[in-house]
Amino acid sequence: MKNVLFAGALLLAGVSLAPAQTLTNFDTATEGAEFMFRAPGFSGSTSANVEAATDVAAVSTAQSVSAPNSLRMFWDWTAAAPADARVRITTNGAAGLPNPTIDITKPLTFKVKMTQGHLSDLAILVRETASAGPIGANGGTANGIEIISKVTPVVLDAATNSDWQTVTFDFSNPSSYTVTAFAGSTADGVLSSATNFAVLEALYPRRGTSNAVEFFLDDFEQGTASPQTAASAWEFYE
Repeated sequence: MKNVLFAGALLLAGVSLAPAQTLTNFDTATEGAEFMFRAPGFSGSTSANVEAATDVAAVSTAQSVSAPNSLRMFWDWTAAAPADARVRITTNGAAGLPNPTIDITKPLTFKVKMTQGHLSDLAILVRETASAGPIGANGGTANGIEIISKVTPVVLDAATNSDWQTVTFDFSNPSSYTVTAFAGSTADGVLSSATNFAVLEALYPRRGTSNAVEFFLDDFEQGTASPQTAASAWEFYE
């Protein structure tokens, strides 16, 4: 008799308890107006990096995933902006959907289409408000802000890919992102909230190789937690 050892992995498919929830697709917003996000140069923390005369955040019908609208972003970097400069495109007090609440146990997904220029990374800022929810509600401006960066940077380059791309920050998988304190006395490099609710405070793109930048945003959603994988081993004997 001989022993034969078989090892295998069992994939446990995640069962969705609820469909993905739309935060916004910009379709009810007014063309030409700001919605959910302020203009790139609005935040004083990074305004020195943005040429004020080129500063645009506006609902547009020029591009969309779910017709008719998306949100257009455009700016030029200033001559003084360093090579690794970032822009804080904040939701703080924005029109339409200010300080939108998100659930930091669920993935945040959105679509982006890069139509001009290059960005070497697209991170987000999350404010740990510990608000009451629900998703999409005005979560306010209390507490500190953390930088959430994907382990594999989100590089956007119009020269190599000008199609719509899906960006996911999977809060249900902490190994897929890093956390760095940004601002506020409670920011500590750990993403946490007593209620699991926080605020999508900003997009936080990093400068690439171009001076001018243009991209479009659409279909911000929150879904259920990603599937879990479990490994198991078993033996058979002859």
